[in-house]
Amino acid sequence: LVILAGASLFLISWQVVLLFVLGALFTGVIACSSIRISTRANIQVAEKASSGIKETFKAAFFSGSISGIMVPTLSILLVSGLSLIFPDWEKILSFGLGASLTALMIRTGGGLYAKAADMGSDWAGKPEGFSEDDPRNPALVSANTGDNISDVAGSATNFFESSVNILSVSLVFGIILLPIFGSGAVALPLLLSSWGLVCSTAGLFLFKFAKKIKTISLFSAVLFWIGSMILIQALTKNLDLFWPVLTGSVAGLAVSCIIACFVSEKRKPAIRLAEKTAKGIVPTLIEGITIGLGSLVSVSVITVLATYLAYRQADMYGLILAVVGMFSIVVITIASETAGHIADNAGGIIGLAGLSQEAHEIVASLDAMGNTRAAISKGLLSVSSLIISFVLLVYLAGSMSLDFFSMKGIIGLLAGVILPLMASAWLLRKVTASALKVSDEVKSQLDGNRTDYDSVTRLVSKAGIMSMVLIGILSLAGPIVLGKLFGLEFLSSLLLGSLIMSFLISVFCAVSGGVWDNAKKIVEKNGGASLQTAVVGDTFGDPLKDLVGPAMSILVKVMILASLVFLPFIS
Repeated sequence: LVILAGASLFLISWQVVLLFVLGALFTGVIACSSIRISTRANIQVAEKASSGIKETFKAAFFSGSISGIMVPTLSILLVSGLSLIFPDWEKILSFGLGASLTALMIRTGGGLYAKAADMGSDWAGKPEGFSEDDPRNPALVSANTGDNISDVAGSATNFFESSVNILSVSLVFGIILLPIFGSGAVALPLLLSSWGLVCSTAGLFLFKFAKKIKTISLFSAVLFWIGSMILIQALTKNLDLFWPVLTGSVAGLAVSCIIACFVSEKRKPAIRLAEKTAKGIVPTLIEGITIGLGSLVSVSVITVLATYLAYRQADMYGLILAVVGMFSIVVITIASETAGHIADNAGGIIGLAGLSQEAHEIVASLDAMGNTRAAISKGLLSVSSLIISFVLLVYLAGSMSLDFFSMKGIIGLLAGVILPLMASAWLLRKVTASALKVSDEVKSQLDGNRTDYDSVTRLVSKAGIMSMVLIGILSLAGPIVLGKLFGLEFLSSLLLGSLIMSFLISVFCAVSGGVWDNAKKIVEKNGGASLQTAVVGDTFGDPLKDLVGPAMSILVKVMILASLVFLPFIS
């Protein structure tokens, strides 16, 4: 990142470089802090598991709420502070670029690290009767460490960069639309986000009494709606701006409910998939793909409707307000997802410590809940990324009066559809090759009756670092080179095609991977001879939901931001 920033100093201003580096650094702070919180909470939750499921979930949820409060608070404070220091607010987009690029690298490197260790361990150890939490498993440390990097740090940094970009874009468009909506429209998204933070935090306190995530989510959303009406009336005297906020908030709740219906271990799709495992591997894989495609249709319809309604109500500014509304209860979203990841890691500690089977079953049930919440989070991030990236793309195209439907534009659109597919294929090939190396190493150690955790860690670390550096450089340098070679019409159309395809890939991967995982947990709980088939489905879906899907939801955003920040050089 420092090398890239230094090189860019010759192309753009020092302020842009400084903001870019600051965005990367603060994203790193979020990653390190969330990992530190998680590693401490893992032990506490493992200890609480013997006290029952309610106490265990409470400990995991309130530990996750620390990250939930930290992420939006820091994003609001940083963007507000930077807007006071730097008068040219368009430069603040480079802060979002630094944050998004770092989050992409963490998602890619951490995901490949975790999945290579996890898959390689399963391929080598399970045929020999070794559990993934068996101390004799040489990939044990790498798999548990990778879960913290990929799931906990990856999710926190993803939400952070999304929040930063939403607020940064709102400042830029607030100034552009100043004559239409007045000066209050500039500060409105920041104040709405701050009010959403207050409402979500109030919902966390209500959790002590309600003890249901749905209840506190609805309570926080209603409280947010009431306060939003008051804020909008006070700042802009235009209550019509409330409707895009309400549209986005309701769309976020609807997407959450739809994904939960497809992924939850208590719902028919996951139960039906678990039943299909008795029929063999092929029906299991086809059913999982069918569920993923079905959810994609539903989520896409909600996204299109929300985008249309928000645009009709307040033009491009309405889209920004809709995404702000979608993130209104982000504290609860992050807290509930992180709670599931903490429970998953606590299960590894329980296996290592040899605690009771009852404690293991408790954290396993919470892990299944965590899979559902993780799929919901990834779905919300994908939808919000699509809308805010579309706003950025319109800003890029509008500033240059570009035509998407020229011949060069159509070719760029087709090329853009191909790019996320190529990136996804490369990541899947890379994680498979790395997992095979881990599997060979684990088999070698098991045959030699030895356990060397460091050797596996070195293998997956090298693979993770190489992949995240390569994907980071390509996402940052790719649009600059393509724009310089083929022009802005080609580049803008390419970004539009990539944006649509990356959205479809990320939602499909999140849901299909999550439902395969939960189906395996259903089979494990009920017992039966089809467990091996369920494990195959889970292993097949792991790199989709934890590597490819999250990476695609950030990749195109980085490319669009890079195009905007380096626009003076490209044009």
